Amino acid sequence: MKFKILLMIAAAVFVQKANALDLSLPIDISSQSLEVSQEDFYASFTGNVKVQHGEVFLGAEKLDVYYAEDGKEDIKEVIATDKVVIVHGKSTATGDKAVYSPRVGNVLMTGNVVLTRAGSVLTGEKLVYNLETGHMALENSKPKGRVKATFSLKGK
Repeated sequence: MKFKILLMIAAAVFVQKANALDLSLPIDISSQSLEVSQEDFYASFTGNVKVQHGEVFLGAEKLDVYYAEDGKEDIKEVIATDKVVIVHGKSTATGDKAVYSPRVGNVLMTGNVVLTRAGSVLTGEKLVYNLETGHMALENSKPKGRVKATFSLKGK
């Protein structure tokens, strides 16, 4: 149950509703190592982390899960870092880091963000997506940086 939230990141990055995922499907996570600290309410998967849930794939070098300290199994935050890639259907998102904060309903992807779908490409430094509202913002926080978009229009 604790890791079902991880895949909401994937849905968020592709600007699709969280309920588009079938949470009844199993979530397969593999990595070179796993460290869990019940005392610190923390789990960390490291080394070629791969998460598969139905059609959604999440890859990263490290995946950290922080649990609520109130004894419940709620997740406070999920952080994927280093070579983050999320694939859902024909959509792919890459970046340096992705953070999911369930209490505010936001997913934040930062660092060389690239979204691709059906030949269209969006790039920037920061992507914020709200799971509740579906609102997405792509920004470039570098002093002279710009958000870039290349759209592939299918003609007749």
